[in-house]
Amino acid sequence: MGAASVPERGFPVKAKLLTLAFVLSAASIVATADQPSASGRWQVHFAIAGIEADRSCTLTQKDAELTGTCSTAQGTLANVSGKVEGSRIAFSYKSEYNGTPITLQYDGKLEAGKMSGTLAVPELSAQGEFTAQAK
Repeated sequence: MGAASVPERGFPVKAKLLTLAFVLSAASIVATADQPSASGRWQVHFAIAGIEADRSCTLTQKDAELTGTCSTAQGTLANVSGKVEGSRIAFSYKSEYNGTPITLQYDGKLEAGKMSGTLAVPELSAQGEFTAQAK
């Protein structure tokens, strides 16, 4: 005679594991959906050391890494690098002011379709503020 089979109670183990995997992946998708993305085109306005200006940036966010380009006062595109952690965004790029090389360092809060925070130019010991709207 064959081996006696023992009936399983409730869901089989495989079904329980599949259910758990589904619940965990759904929770991950919901958490990701709640976090705004920095990817896209942005119209950035800043005020620093008595100067107000607008710049256009195109950003790409992959996980926490941020890359892209921003327009400069010289009409060129500067390479952007930065990080996004939850709703916090920080990025920077090199430019020039009156022939002096400078770094523009943005640090702020990212929300759906907008961002705002502080702007620093360490080479000039200057601090200001910025806002940005998704285009």
